[in-house]
Amino acid sequence: MSKHPFLVFLAIVGAFFILLVTVITVGIFLFFGQKPSIMKADSIGILKIEGIIVESDPILKTIRKFKEDNSIKAIIVRIDSPGGVVGPSQEIYSELKKLKSVKKVVASMGALGASGAYYIACAADKIIANPGTLTGSIGVIMEFANLQKLYQWAKLDHTVIKSGKMKDVGSPFRPMNPEEKEFLNQLVFNVHHQFKDVVVSERKIKSSDVEKVTDGRIFTGEQAKALGLIDQLGNFEDAIEVAKELGHIKGKPELLYPPKERMPLLRYLVDESLNKFIDQVTTKNSITSPLLFLMQP
Repeated sequence: MSKHPFLVFLAIVGAFFILLVTVITVGIFLFFGQKPSIMKADSIGILKIEGIIVESDPILKTIRKFKEDNSIKAIIVRIDSPGGVVGPSQEIYSELKKLKSVKKVVASMGALGASGAYYIACAADKIIANPGTLTGSIGVIMEFANLQKLYQWAKLDHTVIKSGKMKDVGSPFRPMNPEEKEFLNQLVFNVHHQFKDVVVSERKIKSSDVEKVTDGRIFTGEQAKALGLIDQLGNFEDAIEVAKELGHIKGKPELLYPPKERMPLLRYLVDESLNKFIDQVTTKNSITSPLLFLMQP
């Protein structure tokens, strides 16, 4: 028996109506579910600098994401670090300086914010620390050990083939000669001069206090405040209030933390080994050392 044309028409119209409602429903869900940045409440990005600074890429990636998010009106750099390798510290500082040109940046120090970590903090509009925070340690260090006598005792021979006289500078298999010491001294002094320039220009330190605050000594937050190395004494909650004020945020802001990336097992093991190595060369006078901004224990 043939179907009535009117019933076929109604079936087609009904199917079209159901499809239209489904599309609209899905569109509304996707639109409001993703909560585009233009609809977000004003927020504060939280960037953590923790432990020894050995790499910069993950932090630089977060800084760029915060810079592109229009809902983020200010950033708090939460620091709990003794410092670390020169290059990554300088890279993070430079990227924060770029970020500061478009958004307010506040540095908040926990227990520790020294050396390379303080270098990073200098990029902020305001630096806040607790009265007992350990900070400062504005200096550069390289450490070497001479194991020649140990090798002689063990009756081990060692041969070096090199393309230039400075290629094995700092070798643990022989004493360092005066020319090599002078070369490394100049290297350290050059990087230290870069550090001093940043501190003087960013913190507007009095000329009479420059040598005192940049000779590698550490300070409490209270001492640092008196010397102009930080702006305010306070905790993380105080830093939030300062960020709200600088970012002109009304009401309670949303705190945005970068998502934790799942680290592959192999990279985790490599990173752990690298951290242990750096800890050994900086605290136990091991064979050699990279150029470091690091607070000494």
